[in-house]
Amino acid sequence: SIGIGYLMSLLKQAGHEVDLLFESAVSAKYGMIEFGFLKKLEKHEKLITSAREFDPDLLAFSSDYYLYPHVRKVAETLKKELKIPTIMGGIQPSSAPGNVLNDKFIDMICIGEGEGAMLELAETMERGKEVSNIENIWTRNNGNICTTPLRPMIDDLDKLPFPDREVFFKNNAFQENLMIISSRGCPYNCSFCHNQADQEHYNNSKKFFRRRSVDNVLGEIKICIKKYPIKRIEFEDEVFNLDKKWFNEFCEKYSKEINLPFWCQLRANTVTEDVIEKLSRAGCIEIFIGVESGNENIRNNILRKRLTTESILKAGRIIKNSGIRLQVTGMFAVPGETDKEMFDTVSLLEKLNANSVPTYTLFPFPKTPILKYAIETGYLDEDKHR
Repeated sequence: SIGIGYLMSLLKQAGHEVDLLFESAVSAKYGMIEFGFLKKLEKHEKLITSAREFDPDLLAFSSDYYLYPHVRKVAETLKKELKIPTIMGGIQPSSAPGNVLNDKFIDMICIGEGEGAMLELAETMERGKEVSNIENIWTRNNGNICTTPLRPMIDDLDKLPFPDREVFFKNNAFQENLMIISSRGCPYNCSFCHNQADQEHYNNSKKFFRRRSVDNVLGEIKICIKKYPIKRIEFEDEVFNLDKKWFNEFCEKYSKEINLPFWCQLRANTVTEDVIEKLSRAGCIEIFIGVESGNENIRNNILRKRLTTESILKAGRIIKNSGIRLQVTGMFAVPGETDKEMFDTVSLLEKLNANSVPTYTLFPFPKTPILKYAIETGYLDEDKHR
C-alpha cells in the first residue's frame, strides 16, 4: 500500500514508533481471493499477538470498499483485545463516513489526505490533548459525529518523504514489481469512480490534480532499486501523460537514469503515435486503457467516459502496432444495460485483440453519480445505499 507507506514514513520521520500488522493472504488486484484454507486467517491470533508485542497507543486501519467487511472484522477484534483508540482512513470512510463511525469499534476516521492529519493526531495524543478539533479527523461523541474542516490539499508533493516499503518487502508483499505513483487526483468525472467523492470533499478544486517532479519520482525509484531486486515498475497514476511537459521530461530521463521496463495507464483519447513512440523508447512494455463499455450510450451518457468508439479502436491499433502489450477492461451490469449492450462490449473487446482483458461487474461506490442513477432508476434501494 503506497498510502500506508507514506504515513509510516512521515510518522517515523517525526520520531514516532510505527509498525505494520501485516495479514498474509492470497490477493488479487482488486481485493482478496477467498479460498477455504484462508478461513483460518479470520481467527486473527497472529495479528493480536503482534499488536500486543508492539503495545501501540493507536490502531490505524485503511480500507477501500471491497475489503471493508473484512477490515471491520479485524478492527473489531483488535479493538476488543487492546482497548485503545482506533482510526480508519482510505476510500471507505472518506465516501461513507457515517456508516464507518456507526461501528462502535472505530473511534475516529480520516477524511481526505491523511499525512498532515495523522501527524497532528499522533502529536496531539502524545501531549494528552483533545483530538476532536483536528482538521480531516472526524470523531464520535455520545453517538453524534463531530466533523472538522478539511485542511488544504498537499500542493507540493515533493515535500513528502518517500513511502516506507521495508516492512512490505519483509512480508513478501512485493519482490520484483515496484508500484510508484507520481501524481494525485484526476481531472475526469467518470460516474463510477471514487474520485467523485474526493473531489466533492474538496469542492471540486482546480488543484485536485497534482504532480511530483520528474527528478523526485526518479529519485524514489533509484533508492528502491538499490534496496530491492526490482525488475519492473508499475506507475499507478490515473492517466500517466496528462501533463505534456512533465511527460516529455520523464520519457527522456527515465531511459537514461532507470532503464527498467514499466507499465502505465492512459486514456484512449490521449494516445497518439508520438506519445506511444516516446513511451516505447523510454522502456514501456504494457499500457492499460479503460474501455468499460462497447456501447457509446452506456459508456458516455451513463458511465461518463467521454470516449468515442473510434478513439478506443485507434488507441488500440497504435499501441499494438508499436509492440507494446495492450491491457483493456470491460464492465458489465450497468443499471439499465441490456443483453445487446453487453454484447457490444464483448464485440469491442474482441476487435481490440488485447493481450490482457480483465472484466468486472459494476460496483456502485458511495457518493458516485452512478449510485444516484441506480437509485433513481429503481435498481437499488436508497435505504440500503446512502
